[in-house]
Amino acid sequence: MDLKFLNEPQVEYKHHNHSHRLTILLCCMGAIMVAIGCIFFMQKTSVPTALNKNAATSYLSLTDSEQSSISSSSYAASSSSMSSAKESIKPADKWQLLIVNPKHALPANYKPPLANYGSIQMDSRIESSYISMKSAAGKAGINLWLSEGYRTVQAQDKLFQQEVKNCKAKGVSQADAEATAQKEVSKPGFSEHNTGLLLDFNGEKDNFKSTKAYTWLQQHSFEYGFILRFPEGKESVTGASFKPWCYRYVGKENAAKMYKSHMCLEEYVNSLQT
Repeated sequence: MDLKFLNEPQVEYKHHNHSHRLTILLCCMGAIMVAIGCIFFMQKTSVPTALNKNAATSYLSLTDSEQSSISSSSYAASSSSMSSAKESIKPADKWQLLIVNPKHALPANYKPPLANYGSIQMDSRIESSYISMKSAAGKAGINLWLSEGYRTVQAQDKLFQQEVKNCKAKGVSQADAEATAQKEVSKPGFSEHNTGLLLDFNGEKDNFKSTKAYTWLQQHSFEYGFILRFPEGKESVTGASFKPWCYRYVGKENAAKMYKSHMCLEEYVNSLQT
């Protein structure tokens, strides 16, 4: 009998068994690779524990739909820009960064909480900051005193109409008189004084720029949350002429950033929204 012929089926079976095992091994390796990929993907798309506190807090403050619409990887990459832009104007800070100028009217029915400081009124939320600033200035030998603070819309209207009248006396038209007057006295409802956040110092005199009080305010007012509201060289942005005696409360953090960047209020708020 041909023994080679008898052995052939056994060889074929061994080869078949080897192929079957190889196929199973490859399937197992493929399944392992898929599992590793899934784990990696889940780690990448979950909220990373490495997020800093600000980013994590910001993420948790988002609604469920907003959380599901972004991946944590893209959020982590943009968290710094979100903190410096979209989330920089926090709800609690909106009143501090309120803009009122010739192009932006006071919000309808805006009524600031008022406090009396002698004969001057101001937003009660800034009173303690003003008192601290005045005290610090006094210790430095600087006498700061208030000329004006909060002004009603009605009082603003009287001042504006008087300024228009003065301009018309120079022989200009009503429209030109109003345009000229507006650079010196804001229209009613378009004045920072209507917010209660603007304070005028030491008699509102043009030579205030040359005083020690002005120099001290320029160097230290931001430490108490105040900034020069109408700086020199920013007239085209603020819509008002340079007024060295006008200081506006914006909060310590915002004031410090504006001081370092040399931005006026309009420029700063715009930088937060872009």
